[in-house]
Amino acid sequence: MIMAVETSNVATAPPSRGTGPKTVVKSRTTLKEYTDASEQALHLVATGCVLVGWHADAAAIGMHAEKIAPEIAKLADSNEKIAAGLAWITESGPYAALVEACVVLGLQLAANHGLVKAERLATAGVVHPDTLTAAMRAQMAETAAKALREQKAAEDRLLAAQREISATLNGSSPEPDGSEGTE
Repeated sequence: MIMAVETSNVATAPPSRGTGPKTVVKSRTTLKEYTDASEQALHLVATGCVLVGWHADAAAIGMHAEKIAPEIAKLADSNEKIAAGLAWITESGPYAALVEACVVLGLQLAANHGLVKAERLATAGVVHPDTLTAAMRAQMAETAAKALREQKAAEDRLLAAQREISATLNGSSPEPDGSEGTE
């Protein structure tokens, strides 16, 4: 989070146990921070709309959030109440984002077990359980194939090293095709 620092309102706090005066710097939130907080608030509202099935409302909010957020930021720059609300969002933002992510995970798990229809929550990031199953099986097969390729490559290197050792012990040099030759 980037904070612009306003140094014109520097206050001196009372000394604390003989350590001398301390400088306290008052910070000022930037328009970019207000805009980001506004976008985050609108995103949370849109997610709430999806969760209750108001998909058109969620789409409308998403469609217009980019133009609305900077206007809210401009208001916050001159209105303390709006600024305080956005400051609260900024301070609780990481927690709100975590809660939102956990809610979507919970909804996905509910869809996986047939408690909700994934199609109704697709705009929130919930996908059909069959899609996840296929993706996981593909990932497992790809991982197994990679492991087999690595095993084959290691076995090939082992055989090549064994041929080289054998050739060296017999006083001959190994041929590029893997057969032993003599010098």
